[in-house]
Amino acid sequence: MERCIGQLGMPGIEIGANAGSDEISARRLEPFWARAEELNATILLHPTSFASDRLSSHYLSNVIGNPLETSVAVANLVFDGVLERYPNLKMVVSHGGAYAAAYTARMDHAWGSRPDCRGLIPNPPSSYVEKLYFDTIVFATDQLDHLHRKFGADRILIGTDYAFDMGEYDPVEHVLDTPGIDAAAATKICGENAIELFKLDAANCGRAKFERGLAQT
Repeated sequence: MERCIGQLGMPGIEIGANAGSDEISARRLEPFWARAEELNATILLHPTSFASDRLSSHYLSNVIGNPLETSVAVANLVFDGVLERYPNLKMVVSHGGAYAAAYTARMDHAWGSRPDCRGLIPNPPSSYVEKLYFDTIVFATDQLDHLHRKFGADRILIGTDYAFDMGEYDPVEHVLDTPGIDAAAATKICGENAIELFKLDAANCGRAKFERGLAQT
């Protein structure tokens, strides 16, 4: 992270959703999170799959395993207090935030009902999840509409998962076809949010006008 940001001029790094046998919220990783906040680094959280014999068929290691891995990582970051201790962390969660973004109410209910779910955080889990950023890789316009309504256009960035078989290969069309996302919101999601988050020079970024989802020169 020090080399990527300090020497190579990158805006941040990508990490997996676990740290070997530890969760990424493990206390031994506290210096990493503290330094990430100091560097104003953007952290992209991407899963590496959730290993289980029950997920060995039908590509379930990816279909279910990847979102599950992400959800476990986000839940631990919340309940272990990492996002409480480092409120200025900038984290993008892949695949639309998975279960963690879709069902924060269940985490909030546990926080209100059980002492083991609120021992390290003074606020409901949803208050931490809403500070994260999410990509658009959810494959359905109703799910993207849910992300937009729940977290707002400012918290969503366009994603592709290129060049994998589970990638979204028409990501702009996906955004433009989503009800409730107007032109201003689409502009943020398709580029302006990334420019702001990564501290890019907008003058060096291309712009395209879209007609029926196709870029016009």
